This record gives sequence, structure tokens and C-alpha cells, in this order.
Amino acid sequence: MELIQMLYQGKGLRAEDIAQSSGVDIRTAYRDLNRLGNIIEDADDGQKKLAAHLKGQCSVHDLVNVLSKTGTGQLFPVIEKIKLVMTPTY
Repeated sequence: MELIQMLYQGKGLRAEDIAQSSGVDIRTAYRDLNRLGNIIEDADDGQKKLAAHLKGQCSVHDLVNVLSKTGTGQLFPVIEKIKLVMTPTY
């Protein structure tokens, strides 16, 4: 879920960065990227980015709303973190 969030925020992904930040083996990071193969594409800088045909279709906020409304949000603990980040502070 965190990787998908990063993609929809316009960030690029590299297996090396995923492995380091998540504390997983590089092979696991490559498998994670492989599982996202239908929504990512190669960027010029060697990163993987959200596929062009998906950009602008929905935001992270939209994804959080869908997960919350369908009752599947509790399956992704990161959703609570996302909600905190999205909540405006005045």
C-alpha cells in the first residue's frame, strides 16, 4: 500500500531504495515491483513511475475514501497514517 501511495503522489521507485527503507532483501523489493507491473512503467532516470494512463484518474485521498467506505481500510494499517497526513491542521 505504501508503494502504491508513493506512486500516486508522483514519486519514483527503485528496488534498492525499497529494500533499504523497508529492511527487506533486494529480491523481495524486485518482486514487489514486479507485482506492480501493470501500473508502473520505466522512467528516464531508472526509476519506476505510475503508468501514464493512470495519472490523474484518482488521488491518494480517493483511494483512502474507497477503502474506508468499503470497510477494507482496516486491512491496511498505513491508511490511518495517510489520514493523519491528509488532515489539514489549522
